[in-house]
Amino acid sequence: MKPNLLRHVFLQGLMFLDVHGFRAIIKSSPTLRSVSIHNCELLHFGATKELIEVVRCENEDRNAHQIQELEFDFYPRYYQGPLHGSLGCYGVVWSDEGFLDTTRAVVAALLTVIPLARSAGIDLLRPGKSFRLWLDKLPFKHRTLPYILDAILRIDDFLHGSSRAMAPTTRDTLLMTLWADIIIMMNGVSMSEATLVKIQTPKDLSSNWLLTCCVCLAPLPSIFFRSDIAARDSDTRICHGCQLFAYLNGEGHNYNSLHMKRHAASTLWDHGKIETVQQLFDPNGELYENGEPRFVVEARLASDAIARRRAYGIPRELVQAQEEFDELKKQDRTRAFGSNEITKLLDQAETRIQAIKAELGVAQIAPGTEAQPRAPAATSWQDNIRWYMSTVDEERGRLKVVGPYAGVVTKASAVKSAFW
Repeated sequence: MKPNLLRHVFLQGLMFLDVHGFRAIIKSSPTLRSVSIHNCELLHFGATKELIEVVRCENEDRNAHQIQELEFDFYPRYYQGPLHGSLGCYGVVWSDEGFLDTTRAVVAALLTVIPLARSAGIDLLRPGKSFRLWLDKLPFKHRTLPYILDAILRIDDFLHGSSRAMAPTTRDTLLMTLWADIIIMMNGVSMSEATLVKIQTPKDLSSNWLLTCCVCLAPLPSIFFRSDIAARDSDTRICHGCQLFAYLNGEGHNYNSLHMKRHAASTLWDHGKIETVQQLFDPNGELYENGEPRFVVEARLASDAIARRRAYGIPRELVQAQEEFDELKKQDRTRAFGSNEITKLLDQAETRIQAIKAELGVAQIAPGTEAQPRAPAATSWQDNIRWYMSTVDEERGRLKVVGPYAGVVTKASAVKSAFW
């Protein structure tokens, strides 16, 4: 392999490509003109900022040596959901565990990602760009995404441009108007002025209506924070967007053997210590008896361990967990009244089965359990389709009150009001 001869690189569907590998490819290819990442398993939406920083550093170095800048495009991992028994297609996350509103989380993340990309000279939003195509596939409300992106760009231009010379009162009024555009678009339908005022008014009138996230340091309306988190002090307050990044980049889930794949990818580049492809294959480095570089062999062994576990280990654990769950079900049915201890064990067994199926990549984790269900929080295409169809039915008079008495809320109204 001669990376110094590469001009244009398209990386698609690679299982073990992580940020370390991407950085190594960039640093090894001084003549590279463009690079595009498309749906690689370990490079999800949570890796966007790190990838932008890699390209920014590379372009700064190229500018210092008067070399043409690198063009970058990125299509994050898209989570379609399993073929059978799908609970929903969420796009940005693989499953809805009932604690993260993905619509608000993605918008909150874009409020920092887009300015970061613009400052690095990277255009992610032009129609036809991979990142824009990925956003188009996310389940935003019908035809709202272009307006959300336009509002984000106008807020960025306002904060870094004309607002600096304005009086504080005028600046605050115009900023509230810009934020109202985003809030209405996330809702998907028109909203009353009273509702907008309530959203943008802090509970403590002496405090600022914009709350600062302790991670990304972005000033955001309270709608981009969970209600219990918004009440915290500024040192522990985290927005929906940073929660989403923490979930995607953390160890909280192991969908499709994610933990082992991350370990294999990290092993290949010695956890970031190997910075170029040439260094990886350096003949002066540590070699095995067959002459292959040490880290290449160790990464291959890690890959083989993944294949063995998925073929034998996980199915065996799934059978055992299912047998334990069935036995607990039998014990629960033999009692005249339910036992709290048995119910707790059933919850644990059901959670374990979901986790094992998720590691195998054949099922999603449901919000809560059968005994202790939790309301869905993430937005899926299935929910959006039902919302759209019920709205059309309501507008055309197809919905009728079928409740026991007059005044029962219609299905369409119930679905539409679930957002707020």
